[in-house]
Amino acid sequence: MPMPDSVAIAICTWNRAEPLDRVLTAMEQLIVPAGVTWEVVVVNNNCTDDTDAVIARHANRIPLRRLFEPTPGISHARNRAVTETTSDVILWIDDDAVPDPNWVQAHLQAFSEYSADLVIGRVDPLWESGNPPSWYVPEFRGMFALLDYGDTTRVITDAREGGFNVNLGFRRELAASIGAYRLDIGTGRRAGGEDQDLCNRAHDAGKVVVYQPHARVRHLIPVSRTTKSFYRNYMWSGSPNHLRLLQDEATRVPKLFGLPRYFLRKNLEYAGCYLSSIFRRRHGEAFYYELKLIRLTGLYWSMFVHKDPLSYTKRVGE
Repeated sequence: MPMPDSVAIAICTWNRAEPLDRVLTAMEQLIVPAGVTWEVVVVNNNCTDDTDAVIARHANRIPLRRLFEPTPGISHARNRAVTETTSDVILWIDDDAVPDPNWVQAHLQAFSEYSADLVIGRVDPLWESGNPPSWYVPEFRGMFALLDYGDTTRVITDAREGGFNVNLGFRRELAASIGAYRLDIGTGRRAGGEDQDLCNRAHDAGKVVVYQPHARVRHLIPVSRTTKSFYRNYMWSGSPNHLRLLQDEATRVPKLFGLPRYFLRKNLEYAGCYLSSIFRRRHGEAFYYELKLIRLTGLYWSMFVHKDPLSYTKRVGE
């Protein structure tokens, strides 16, 4: 398939002017294939800091356009970018990530060579402190939105190998075919899961999903997000969104007590792994499994105490 003719790089941001400045500076070094029209679209999600000043400062250095989305929540901001751009491909990167110079080129090569509908890129950590926390083990990659499925470009057939919007791209036709980002998840300031849901729907629709390790970004992990208390709260507050995803899945697979049966079985395994890790003094592993159990508790809290998970998401995210 020919190389896409145009690409929009979309960045959604809320009160993170300093890291936004870093990523826009990195955009000046991007290698874009000849003949490809490109633009950078920054969605201001009702920021109150110096975001607009940062955008203005870079506007004469790269093809940059500002959009404004007043409704809080990443899904609202992402859908604003989808509706306001007309490029063949939309590439997503977070405001706290830094792309390699060949990031765009590698993504577009995957779209062309594999006739891909959606491409997932590699995400490596950029630790603000210089090192991961003492309790970090590889199992935590997904919680930090880090991604590494190896060094080989390939078509992904297992939906469990999902992607994160910190480094992801799709053809405009994909959004027209399966819909863009769901507004019943990815709302509120601490919500998420909208990117994984998009990947799942792409697989369900039989779309071509490709992993491209050469499309690499480094994701800034601030010190404030490397504490155990942060992740305990993160797992608890994200439970309503996770519940919606699981309840969707439960319509297609056997369920028990309102959740997919396999999911409950896995959590029984997590409980055993937690006790085993405590006994063997593997503190990083123990914390990982503790978070899994916090999530399970949060799911049932959302299900039985908060009858409307979405309204709960809004309250914890405000």
